[in-house]
Amino acid sequence: MKFADFQICFENIKSGLLPLLDEKRKYEEQDALLNAPRFNVYRILNIHRKEAITHTPMIAELLDPAGSHGQGSLFLKTFINYLTEKAGFPKQLDFKNWLVESERQIPPYGRLDIVISSKSCLIAIENKIDSDEQSDQLDRYDQWLKTRTNYPNRYLIFLTPTGHAPKSYKQSPKSTPLIKLAYHSSAHPNLCDIFSQTLDEIKPAKVCETLRQYIDLIKTIHLKSRGL
Repeated sequence: MKFADFQICFENIKSGLLPLLDEKRKYEEQDALLNAPRFNVYRILNIHRKEAITHTPMIAELLDPAGSHGQGSLFLKTFINYLTEKAGFPKQLDFKNWLVESERQIPPYGRLDIVISSKSCLIAIENKIDSDEQSDQLDRYDQWLKTRTNYPNRYLIFLTPTGHAPKSYKQSPKSTPLIKLAYHSSAHPNLCDIFSQTLDEIKPAKVCETLRQYIDLIKTIHLKSRGL
């Protein structure tokens, strides 16, 4: 192809693309005006990857039947029922007498991010986004759970962006059952699926929109953890 012919071909392609690019720009402007898809309060405040000040308190507040969201056991029930189906949790019938605690001290074993308990069930959640596990961290939590013999059902949940296995857990037949929970993943049980199931049942618009932004944030954490 001669250079002149190439120039003509290029100009033809350019003239065809420019209207499409203009339409794309107009669509994005209209979408921003009506839906503001890039607006997320967690990202604006630069707290989107903070385990201790953002995610642990948010998750604990949602799972707490007495939480300020006012939705009772909606989130906890969805969480437990989802893990019953996906991870072998025992089926729970009573969701009225559950206690949810965050940053619980368990000396000399350490501090648990979230502890969820009922009369018969004890769940410990360790939340990791960017920080590394401490030496024998999950083994220590397993030891603590083994001391809580008044709970017939005890579980240790390792929550990470992708649901990967912990390095600090020497699992054996006598170990507390371990559940690998992701923030967002197509291959593992994940928070995104759990909380998404509740959106149609949430009554206050403020709570629903806050949770939508949080789900959007969860997806961002998942992508960044893969370097995308």
